[in-house]
Amino acid sequence: MEAKTVKIDPSQSVASLDGLLESLLHTVEVNLGRRKPKSICIVDGDMNVWASRGEVDASVISKYKGIPFDRLEAGSLLHDSSSFLLKVSDRFGVLVSMSESDLSMIAAANLKGRLGALSEFYKLDKVVSEVEKRKGKLEALLSEAARSYQLLTQRGDLHLLVLCDSDGRVLAWWGSTHPRLLWELAALGAALIQMGKAGEERLRAPFENATVMYRGYQLHAFKVCEAEGRLIVLLAVASSTANLGLLRVKLARHARHLEAAVRVEAKRTLKVTEEDVEKILEKFSAGGY
Repeated sequence: MEAKTVKIDPSQSVASLDGLLESLLHTVEVNLGRRKPKSICIVDGDMNVWASRGEVDASVISKYKGIPFDRLEAGSLLHDSSSFLLKVSDRFGVLVSMSESDLSMIAAANLKGRLGALSEFYKLDKVVSEVEKRKGKLEALLSEAARSYQLLTQRGDLHLLVLCDSDGRVLAWWGSTHPRLLWELAALGAALIQMGKAGEERLRAPFENATVMYRGYQLHAFKVCEAEGRLIVLLAVASSTANLGLLRVKLARHARHLEAAVRVEAKRTLKVTEEDVEKILEKFSAGGY
């Protein structure tokens, strides 16, 4: 059976990250052969699921966590009787769970034999790399704040730090997550800050921070500074077991350093928006990369 490649047509409305991911899922599905999978997932080296089809079983994903993904070559294959992981690019792999046991190796062999049809995954690599070209002082400070908290508490209950402005535009982040979640969190953080500022006049006190509690999680929004007419906000996502007081102290301490860095590097920092990613994908479709 001939390998099938699904191309991104610039005339179509696939100018989004979700569109690219959906197209890649389809490419994998049509190259698996006749054996129907239970689920297909596009995963990164930390086994974060970027896109999926079918009934995804968390226990299947957990089997492959902790593997030295970065050391594997593209085309490397890991499997058991009911699932397999195929590394298809430098940053991404395909995790497939089969409906029937003992079929994973057959399906894996089919897909690996058509690895050339999965070359579009390198486009996803490039898009993510473009989004992450912000490894400057701002991200170094976020990493320092996270490490400081983790070393002191000896716990992994701090999951994500996001620096954004009051318009919901992402400036920098620490942690592993899907880019779309960053935009959603930034929008939520911006809304929290605006709500907090609405109470300043009535309470005659400046807004400092806001917290929203969820089942199992906490979201903290801290005002950092104002730069170029925009309010800069630091968001923290933590487990419900996190030390709220210590987290606030640590973030408040680093917020002062972040303020200085924002004022100096604001014009040099890549501000990632959903539209930015769409423009990157449009360049790919037009052969601009």
